[in-house]
Order: sequence, then structure tokens, then C-alpha cells
Amino acid sequence: MKKVLIILVGVLLLVCFFLDSCTVTSHKENKKHKTDQAGQPKVASNISMLIEAKKNEITGNVEKAEELFRQYIGKYPDDATAYFELSRIVANKKQVHEASELAGKATKLDPANTWYQLFYAEVLQLDGKYKDAISVYERITATNPDILDYYYQLAALYLSTEKYPDA
Repeated sequence: MKKVLIILVGVLLLVCFFLDSCTVTSHKENKKHKTDQAGQPKVASNISMLIEAKKNEITGNVEKAEELFRQYIGKYPDDATAYFELSRIVANKKQVHEASELAGKATKLDPANTWYQLFYAEVLQLDGKYKDAISVYERITATNPDILDYYYQLAALYLSTEKYPDA
């Protein structure tokens, strides 16, 4: 019973996250989003597919979740959330090159999302693209100058690429 309750609470939190993500995106770039026949943003009109995909991931059916995220991206290619979630699944399968491409797409669609940027930098490092990861961390530190951890990560990347004066 306790496990079911934890899963239910997790799914509800994710629903709130997805709804908030779609709302923020639609307000920021309202003119960029295409609408359906009812005039609603297409990204928000099929949120149930995202919720179903995340539910499958949480309950361990990762293959089905990956399939649903890919279908969603096929229908709604301008939704950064789906690219981010799919990149996490792919990264967990050790397919870091594809994960970095998907995370990069998420950051291009929603460049203000620091979490997407951080994950993108992480998978770039796993993919051996340290110079690209440095560029991402430079953007992150420029937009979040008060968070010291980001500077530490950037300094570590400088050291690993032998850019000692920059560290």
C-alpha cells in the first residue's frame, strides 16, 4: 500500500511539473506555438501522453516510456520537456551520444531552463565533448552568477582540458 501511495504521489508531482512546464513555455513563446482547431496550444493538448510516458518510466516499463516519448516528439517537436525526459532515459541506457543530442535539442527549445543545461553539460562530458560542456557551463554561470557550484564545475572542466589559466 505504501509503495502504491509513493508512486501515486510521484505521478501527481510529475503531472504538476508537466503542466507547469507547458504553461511557462506557452506564456514565454505564445506566438511560436502552433494551435489546434480549438485554438489551444498543441503541446498542452496532449499532456496525457507525457504523463503516461512518465508513469511507465517510474513503474519500470522504460521501453514503453521511451516509445511514448518518441511518439510525442513526433507529434510535438517543439516541446523541450519530452526531449529532456527522453535524453535521461537514453543516457541511462549508456547511449550518451544520442542523449547529448536530445538534451541539446531540449536546451535549444528552452534555453532558460537551467536543469536542462546542467544535464546537457553532464552528458556532453560523458560523451567526451569537454569543450562543448565548457561552453554550456559558461552560459550557466553567466545566467546564474550567484551559484558557486556551477563555477566549481566549470573550473574542473577547465582543468580536465588543461586550460589552467581559466580555472
